Amino acid sequence: MPNDFIPYAERNGLIGLIGEFVLEQTCALLRECQHPDRGPLVLSLNVSAPQLMDGDFVRVVARCLGEYQIEPACLRLEITETASFEDPATAVTQLRALKQLGVSIVLDDFGTGYSSLSRLMRLEVDGLKVDGSFARAVPHDEKAVKILECIARLASVLDLSLLVEGVESKAQADWLRRLGDVQIQGYFFSRPVSLTTLRAAIGSGSGALPV
Repeated sequence: MPNDFIPYAERNGLIGLIGEFVLEQTCALLRECQHPDRGPLVLSLNVSAPQLMDGDFVRVVARCLGEYQIEPACLRLEITETASFEDPATAVTQLRALKQLGVSIVLDDFGTGYSSLSRLMRLEVDGLKVDGSFARAVPHDEKAVKILECIARLASVLDLSLLVEGVESKAQADWLRRLGDVQIQGYFFSRPVSLTTLRAAIGSGSGALPV
């Protein structure tokens, strides 16, 4: 599972090679699945903190965008707040360079760990992705409800997109839709699928996946 092999890859200096491979494969798939008769598909990709801090990362992203003819706005990079801890200046520089390429930057796992409003001032991001523990707590947990309402207002005031992960029931999805301009994801819509199933669903345009 990712929680097992990603920390190992980070500790042993392999995450850059793995991350570049994943970026290339997903950009190739995104290019394959784009169709002029549909709206553009957006691909979200998790970026490891060491991967982001690698001085070659921006060049790799730029190369993949050009090689696979991907519109930068169709690539959304999800980073965790820990990416800015050890070397905040480098993190800011890297994110600014990625923004100049035109890709979207989303702050992942917002609301857990070391969430800090000061990072929203320092880091140039386009959106917030709220940790799934909050979605799983609504609508029955009053504190979770109030926190999500506050985060939604914060995102709106700062003109940031808002995505909540970990949605597993209709009750959770229905409540989250009350927040307004919010994207939601989770097993309620679809569990992970094979590439064959994904290609069939996107190619048919018939809603073969419940998303």
